[in-house]
Amino acid sequence: MCFPELQNRTTGIIIGLTDEVIDSPSDLPFCIARIIFIHRQDSLSTVKEKVLTAWRESRKKQIQPGKTLCFHCPHKVLTRQQRRIMSFIYQGITTSEIAHNMSISEKTLYVHKYIIRKKFNLRTNHALFCFLQKLADKNSQQIYLLQVPLNA
Repeated sequence: MCFPELQNRTTGIIIGLTDEVIDSPSDLPFCIARIIFIHRQDSLSTVKEKVLTAWRESRKKQIQPGKTLCFHCPHKVLTRQQRRIMSFIYQGITTSEIAHNMSISEKTLYVHKYIIRKKFNLRTNHALFCFLQKLADKNSQQIYLLQVPLNA
């Protein structure tokens, strides 16, 4: 999924500390594809070399911040409303309750669900629910599945 807080960042270096070796940074969103992964066991000289190399590269290539990077990004962007809907679905709240709480018609809610399913190539509501469970189990995108109070 997309990380909106990184869309408008200025040119610079992002450093990520990891406990495991990252094999394929090409799977990352474009906004952080040039992240420097530093393993916790890397020596100081290795860290220094990685940072200096990335800094030199960032000076050569000026990255345009913002939507330019996101335009062709394969990672999915969800609106705030879509994230709320996903949270409600994950909590097992009925469609009519969700629509009432969000002050939208059930038909509008069905359209939102359809758009969400289409973004993730999911054919059914059951597939969407299973997808949300996998996200929660993976604990990788909990920010999108935070429990939203029904009256929020």
